[in-house]
Amino acid sequence: MNKKISKVVGIFLGVFIIFNIITVIRFNNITEDINRNFNKLNYLERSIDELSENVNKINSKQDWITNKDYKVLELDKDYKNITIMIYGNLKELENNSKLYLLYGKVGKTTSDEIEWNKVPLDISYGLKFSKTLKLPYNEDYRFKILAEGPVRSRSEELLYVYFKNEIKNRISTHIFENTNADDKDNVRLDVNIDNNYKSQEKFKIRNILVNVYSNNTLKDTINIYSQGKSLKNNNIKEVPIYDKNNNLIEKDDGKIEKLNYNLRIKKDENNAINNRFEIVIEDYMGEKFTEEYPKKK
Repeated sequence: MNKKISKVVGIFLGVFIIFNIITVIRFNNITEDINRNFNKLNYLERSIDELSENVNKINSKQDWITNKDYKVLELDKDYKNITIMIYGNLKELENNSKLYLLYGKVGKTTSDEIEWNKVPLDISYGLKFSKTLKLPYNEDYRFKILAEGPVRSRSEELLYVYFKNEIKNRISTHIFENTNADDKDNVRLDVNIDNNYKSQEKFKIRNILVNVYSNNTLKDTINIYSQGKSLKNNNIKEVPIYDKNNNLIEKDDGKIEKLNYNLRIKKDENNAINNRFEIVIEDYMGEKFTEEYPKKK
């Protein structure tokens, strides 16, 4: 009887070992397939990037206008008007040509006809041009360049500018919650803020605070940035940002502010949990931008 049991156990162990070997082989094959597919995806991604770069190069060679952009110079306190400077370079210009900037309000639908305004443009050294305009802030605009020469006329699209959306949506905020098994009394939040302030000082961030709510009741307010400077204590840590090559990214490159914080917030003593966090960002115009975590459904 014992021999039969031993034989059955031996057969079972043999089958089990063979099954494990087959499983390992299949797993290795699956891993190899995943690696091959991953390499194919990487190759495809590089190919797409190269193709996109080549298309951009071809398009840039065909462009008549290069280095085109706009800069915000002033925004009225009542947000009625905005002063901007449109600028760019021409690759060529026929002798004795007259150059104009055309601009008009974009309609609510693509079928709406644009009423073009036409203003003269002066050309400086290197075929550079610029024009300062004061326009209603709540409108969206389309800009073109027109050259009227002795032989022919030529025009090209310059820019579409959505003032209100670009300025209102220039700040992006990402909030993540970090769990720490060794710190059960606190909630840890990572807060990442990017502010594309258009090289305009009054669009820079002045203050940042965090409102802490429990059961929809405001329990605490934490200031983390005041008058353009980070506030530092044991519960607020400013975290440096690195790119994919592990190079330190500047907090302010003259156009974009990048702020990154790790916050430690004490949990509510009664409920042992804080229900909601509200990040409030204020710029030097007094405009406030709010982001909630978790987001409302």
